[in-house]
Amino acid sequence: MNIKKKIIIIFLIVIVISIVIGFIYKQYKYKQRNDVKIPVLLYHNFVTIVPESDPDNFNYINTPESFEENVKTFLENGYTIISMKELNDANAGKSELPAKPIIITFDDGYYSNYEYIYPILKKYNVKVSIFIVTDKIGQEIDGIKYLV
Repeated sequence: MNIKKKIIIIFLIVIVISIVIGFIYKQYKYKQRNDVKIPVLLYHNFVTIVPESDPDNFNYINTPESFEENVKTFLENGYTIISMKELNDANAGKSELPAKPIIITFDDGYYSNYEYIYPILKKYNVKVSIFIVTDKIGQEIDGIKYLV
């Protein structure tokens, strides 16, 4: 067998070994991520004055002050607020999750998310995900505004 064929065979063996090692490493990293529990917090509307009564028993109403206190508490206790993209990247093996990840989401797309919460997010450099009900964009229903 000539030297050229030997080099090609060695090169192919190195490629196959590299692929196998890469696959094993990716599986190892994936198993590590499976051990990480990630709390996902869900918020809805925010008000500056809490009403006297609420048909949903105050389950969906928060104040900007209580939200900021939540964020401060998470950060002071070593949590890292991650985005859905960061979770996706970690699941794809493109990045590592922090030791104590947490995700914050907002449902429905209330304007209060922007009006009251966006300044808090900027202040603490926090990323969140907002899930918008698209047929309510720009509307005001029962005195509650939705994102424009």
